[in-house]
Amino acid sequence: MIRSFITASVATLTIALAGSAFAATGDDLNRAGLKKTFGDEFKTFSWYEADANGLKGGGTWATFLGYNWTPIDSVKNRTQVGNKEEQLYVDKGFRGTGDKPLGFNPFSVDRNGILNMTASYKPQVPELSGYQYISGMISSQYTFQQKYGVFEMRAKLPAGRGLWPAFWLLPANKGWPPEIDIMEILGHEPSTLYTTMHTKESGTYAKTDIPATHIPDSSKAFHTYAVDWGPKEIVFYFDNKEVSRRPTYSDMHQPFYILANLAVGGGWPGSPDANTKFPASYQIDWIRVWQRPSYE
Repeated sequence: MIRSFITASVATLTIALAGSAFAATGDDLNRAGLKKTFGDEFKTFSWYEADANGLKGGGTWATFLGYNWTPIDSVKNRTQVGNKEEQLYVDKGFRGTGDKPLGFNPFSVDRNGILNMTASYKPQVPELSGYQYISGMISSQYTFQQKYGVFEMRAKLPAGRGLWPAFWLLPANKGWPPEIDIMEILGHEPSTLYTTMHTKESGTYAKTDIPATHIPDSSKAFHTYAVDWGPKEIVFYFDNKEVSRRPTYSDMHQPFYILANLAVGGGWPGSPDANTKFPASYQIDWIRVWQRPSYE
């Protein structure tokens, strides 16, 4: 999710629709011996507030980045952005530059147990300091971290230029890099999956050049996005089929936490255009994490 703005090549693997099933050349995700260590099925949305005075409540997810990007106001208002993005990540306690909550809430759970993380167009709201979009981010930084394992999510993604959903991992020590991007998809290219690794193993920043994967339209149906992160290799999966693998960098042998967010705009996807429909929702069915006994 945190990236240098280099156009990635689109190549290698195509996952094609064949009747009601998907055919792919990659191997299946090996689930033998996996032990579940975390899971949210989103029957409800369990969240907590985090501000300059610490944590409030006992929920699962923080609804702000919790990372060292530049805030436009203050940490307590949770107004953190990066990558030249055009949204502010908000929650129901968000007040921007005002004194009272603005009544914005990008999070809702429908009767099917789907978390909707929704981006909206909010022009002419003075408390947004000139930003015209609001959206959501969830982070397990303060409640769950793990070294190695299988991290996976089932989701349906929004389509439209300027929309940028992601599912990714950051180190619990708050350093950067490293970073593991399990899924990034640009709304104007809903059939192109990007999986990326960021590292500073050599002492300078580097981003892996993993070819993008052609997949069925991610805005039309729910699909599973996963990574099997081990001490020797990191393997990425789409609908339980391998799409890419790389050796594990030396700075990735530490606990990471989970993030999922819906960015709007930025140096990579560009701005929304007249055809981008708002509100736009990133729909998450579940997020689960497993550990392999061999990794412990």
